[in-house]
Amino acid sequence: ESLFIQAWGIDQLPFAFLAAAVTVLGSGVALTRIGQRLSLPVFFRWVYGGAVVSTGVLTALLYLTPGHRGVSAALFIFAYTALVLLKNLLLQVAEEMFDLRQLKRLFAVVSSGAVLGMAVGGFGLNALLLILPDTRALVGVWALALAAVIALSTTVFKRYVRPENM
Repeated sequence: ESLFIQAWGIDQLPFAFLAAAVTVLGSGVALTRIGQRLSLPVFFRWVYGGAVVSTGVLTALLYLTPGHRGVSAALFIFAYTALVLLKNLLLQVAEEMFDLRQLKRLFAVVSSGAVLGMAVGGFGLNALLLILPDTRALVGVWALALAAVIALSTTVFKRYVRPENM
């Protein structure tokens, strides 16, 4: 949000959220159709892999076109779209890993993981900004985190997802 607000101003933020909502809707419909044709592990890796590549491209564009407002707008819309879609995909993975009784029991634990991640990320942000050259580099850190999720998900799928969904 800070990169968007620096480039566009706070008064344009509601329009960016509206654009992100429309993008989430369109992307969700497209991903649902694609996901019906692929196994869950393959679909998961493709979606997260696409997010890593897209984040990498947007990071490069931030550095190659300094001050270009379109890149910050595209990054903002992409980030919020990815956040919603990737979170929903993780919930689908949890549904494949656990039966209904386990999901009910573990809902608070699984849901609190996102909150814990945001809290740790919030506290660690100051330390990270001391190391990184500027706020644009945080987008690259996000790409690395998504790549780590892909690596960890491979282990999770092999160990926990039912074979009929592989």
